[in-house]
Amino acid sequence: MILVAGGTGFVGRQVVKRLSDDNRKTRVLARTYVGFAELNPPDAELALGDITSPETLPAAFAGVATLVHLVGIIQEVDDATFETIHVEGTLNLINAAQKSNVRKIIYVSALGVREHAASRYHQSKYKAEQIVKNSGIAYVIFRPSVMYGQGGEFINMLLNMMKSPLIPLIGGGGNKMQPLFVGDLALCLAKSVSMAETNNKIFEIAGPEPMTYKEMIRLIIKVKKIRRCLFNLPFFLVKPLVAMMEMVVSQPPLTSDQLIMLREDNVAGTDLVTETFGVELVRMVSWLTENV
Repeated sequence: MILVAGGTGFVGRQVVKRLSDDNRKTRVLARTYVGFAELNPPDAELALGDITSPETLPAAFAGVATLVHLVGIIQEVDDATFETIHVEGTLNLINAAQKSNVRKIIYVSALGVREHAASRYHQSKYKAEQIVKNSGIAYVIFRPSVMYGQGGEFINMLLNMMKSPLIPLIGGGGNKMQPLFVGDLALCLAKSVSMAETNNKIFEIAGPEPMTYKEMIRLIIKVKKIRRCLFNLPFFLVKPLVAMMEMVVSQPPLTSDQLIMLREDNVAGTDLVTETFGVELVRMVSWLTENV
């Protein structure tokens, strides 16, 4: 049995479908029934539980051999902070996994994670990685780049921007990204379940081609065959605007922590992933041409 924590989310839906396609017996850990009915595999089980409430977890781990941990947030809301979700929540999951004799943990972290990262998001993900690595259980850690796919927040944000004739490029749009198709992560993750050679390894996983944010915007404009005016919005102007939004809006479209991450490149080599998992990574232009 494979327990997928966060199986009703954007990445989780793809992972559960892939595991089902591989005839893997899967159980989804979720806080509510909302979203579970929309999962494609009708044979997946549901276990109600919350990673921030350890008392709700033991029943979900009954008979589980592999834990897939996908739970994460990109923005803090009320009590759902990076510390409570990424750090404390991961610790609760690992404690439950240890007590249930889970044999393998697969954790989805993030590209850019490191001990002394500038953003609190990356810092908390690094702490979560250390909890997984020190669990005494075989692990695989994936560090994906920014992901896109049907229904994904990132691609929806970009497409919504196209509704305006004017598109801002924060910091000039020169930061490099390597957008990853969510299905490629799901495929590699599903393969890693039974691949002993992936145990106790970290895989940085990104799309096949790096591009600047500006190039990405221009690519979407080209594929959609539309005209838009791009203009540079310097960081020194954006920073106080974001700070003001955070004071008056509970969920601002951009946070100070996200602004910090926008100043960093988000790229990685692809050879290790393609050689280990034997996958041909999807090019963003190919997906856009077929889906927008």
